[in-house]
Amino acid sequence: MSQVMKVAHLDHVNTNGGAELALARMLQGKPSWRPLVILPKRSNDENAVFTDGRLHEEVGVLRIGPQQPVGASNAGGIGKLAGMAIRLLGQALVLRPTLRRQRVEVVHANSTRSAIYGVLAVLGSRRTFVVHLRDMITPESIGGAGHALFTRLALRRADGVIANSSATLDSARSSIREATAVAVIPSAAGIARIEADSLPDIAAGERIRCIGMVARIDPWKGQELLVRALARADLSADCRLMFAGGAPFGNEPYLEELRALAAELGIADRVDFCGHVRDVNSFIDGLDVCVQASIRPEPLGQNVLQYLSRGRATIVADEGGPTEWVTDGENGLTFRSGSEEDLALQIDRLDQDASLRKALGRAAVATDGLADDQEIANLHLALFADARSRRAGR
Repeated sequence: MSQVMKVAHLDHVNTNGGAELALARMLQGKPSWRPLVILPKRSNDENAVFTDGRLHEEVGVLRIGPQQPVGASNAGGIGKLAGMAIRLLGQALVLRPTLRRQRVEVVHANSTRSAIYGVLAVLGSRRTFVVHLRDMITPESIGGAGHALFTRLALRRADGVIANSSATLDSARSSIREATAVAVIPSAAGIARIEADSLPDIAAGERIRCIGMVARIDPWKGQELLVRALARADLSADCRLMFAGGAPFGNEPYLEELRALAAELGIADRVDFCGHVRDVNSFIDGLDVCVQASIRPEPLGQNVLQYLSRGRATIVADEGGPTEWVTDGENGLTFRSGSEEDLALQIDRLDQDASLRKALGRAAVATDGLADDQEIANLHLALFADARSRRAGR
């Protein structure tokens, strides 16, 4: 066994989803293991994250096997079920000898779908298998077929499990073996925490000029809810709403629906859709209030970590991973999930109380547990080593 372990990071897409961005951020610096990213050969390279030059020069990237679909794995009939099975088996068949030739010691499945074909590739071998939980492990989040395969096959073989929040871990705990190494590690979010003393001053009576959200354009991420809340809130006429995030995974029609909604509500001239933003921290620095408004429980909410680290007044839905980071009234505010009325009330509260915005921002940067990408990589290394040790002892 080599002194520096070789880790294969599996992902089924090469686009800027949250899981992919988190892995890419962690691999921008030089990790303390030998990393190899393995993607399907024909994965969509639009808005690529693993092949656009951002990874450290020592990170290898391999493209093998059939294209995998995006989104939740719902069977939808015999034909679709058969097609899904063929793609998963096809990827596993080319992956298995690749892992052997590359002398991979640890296989890290970065997404739910890659965990399913990844476990098929390691069955019967001594390779360490680590599953990353980045979604709530429910049929609603990952699809009925995906949920069955993931919980009954991938998690049962896993030597290690990384969850991005305690809420995510709890959603899968009943399927994880007692002997499995488990760690809750927040996703690498490009955190660059600023000092409270360097935050811009907020004068008494100063109103909100700009509200924003960092999230890919997707119906469940809550962009529609925030647009409606802005129209309902009693803000100054020049207050703007800015969205940072592309529309991957076939969500371009939803983006057009949002534009139409803003026009219908008479606020189109106050709403900006900025697309995917590489420099997230600078974008956040231009906002007065940041919002996470997912309409189902968010596993982690990388955007919440980013908001807090930049000292922004932050509003989050009152469920899922974000509530592990935001305590209502202390370092942010919460609103009743799915309620545009309650979200608008919290926005108005911050607009009318500049001192509260200032206090929440200063408390935000002091939030315990905010870690930069290198610290997150070190936590991954510890879990990989623990899982490898447990596999060797069996």
